[in-house]
Amino acid sequence: MMKITEVNQNGCSLIRVDGRLDTLTAPEFDAAGDRWISGGRQVLDLSGLVYISSAGLRSLLLAQRRQQSLGGTLVLAAPGGLVEEVLSVAGFDTLFDIYSTVEEACRGVP
Repeated sequence: MMKITEVNQNGCSLIRVDGRLDTLTAPEFDAAGDRWISGGRQVLDLSGLVYISSAGLRSLLLAQRRQQSLGGTLVLAAPGGLVEEVLSVAGFDTLFDIYSTVEEACRGVP
């Protein structure tokens, strides 16, 4: 199960993802991207994400590519535990700007 919440926090566009991003929920994440991918600057808050599979990693890459194709920026914030480890092992720390906290990510996004 996954929940996506869109919030504007002090001018910072946040997309919070809670639960699991896997084969079952990746299509839902991709479809939700149609709402929030706008070419603007956005922070993907992963603090509530407890699991990510290769399908979830693919969805993150697709979201980043779509955002960049529109001239936007997508950064990741607050991945924890297993999610942080998977992102690192998969090399996503070289593909995305990843911040320890949402606050740091909001400050790091112009």
